[in-house]
Amino acid sequence: MATNSENTINVRHGKLTVRQFPVTGMSCASCALNIEKKLGSQEGVASASVNLASEMVT
Repeated sequence: MATNSENTINVRHGKLTVRQFPVTGMSCASCALNIEKKLGSQEGVASASVNLASEMVT
């Protein structure tokens, strides 16, 4: 999994900050699911959603 911080998008929604950034190197839905689970379990992360087709995580 690789990310590029130059393409990170941050949007503030009240007390939450929504971040969207590219994730490359995923080859299957299982990769996307594993990334969602790992990110979603991190302290301070309310939820994580990975789009395999667009190679983006929100």
